[in-house]
Amino acid sequence: MAEKNNESKPMLNFDGKEYVINDLTDFQKSIVEDINQYRIQITRLQRWESGQIMVLRESLKKEEKKPEPEASEVEA
Repeated sequence: MAEKNNESKPMLNFDGKEYVINDLTDFQKSIVEDINQYRIQITRLQRWESGQIMVLRESLKKEEKKPEPEASEVEA
């Protein structure tokens, strides 16, 4: 009697259908990998954007806390 392989195969869920990744063509696998790389880049850019927003927010708070210069201190 042959043993059943209970290991789950890597699957791709696309448009509501399941595809075994190992059954895809090399071209299809390369597209799936490109999509994964784009998602990684998007995540990195979103983190960078969040960091930049935080830096801007903090710098604006510091400016708001600075006292206004006296009229005699302002040069024309």
